[in-house]
Amino acid sequence: MTERMYPNRHPSQHQPGQPFKFTVAESCDRIKEEFSFLQAQYHSLKMECEKLAQEKTEMQRHYVMMQATFTPSIIQLKCASILIKSIRAIDSDKTD
Repeated sequence: MTERMYPNRHPSQHQPGQPFKFTVAESCDRIKEEFSFLQAQYHSLKMECEKLAQEKTEMQRHYVMMQATFTPSIIQLKCASILIKSIRAIDSDKTD
C-alpha cells in the first residue's frame, strides 16, 4: 500500500507475516535516510513552486501589458462604430 502512495520511497525489507526486528541504530539510520529523502523532495518541490510563481508573475505582467496595449484600440473601435452609426442615421434622415 505504501509503495503506491509513495512510489519514490525506498522499498522496505519487511516480508508479510514476519515481525519487525530493528535495532535502535538501524531505526535511527532508517529515520535519517527517510528524513534526507523527504528533505530532498521538499527542496525539489519548493524549487518547482518558486519556478511556477515566477512564471505566474511573468504571465500576469504580459497580461497587463497586452491589456494596456489593446484597451485604447478597443475604445477607438467602439468610438468609430458609434460614429458610423450616427453618420448612417444622419444619411438615412437626409434620404427620407
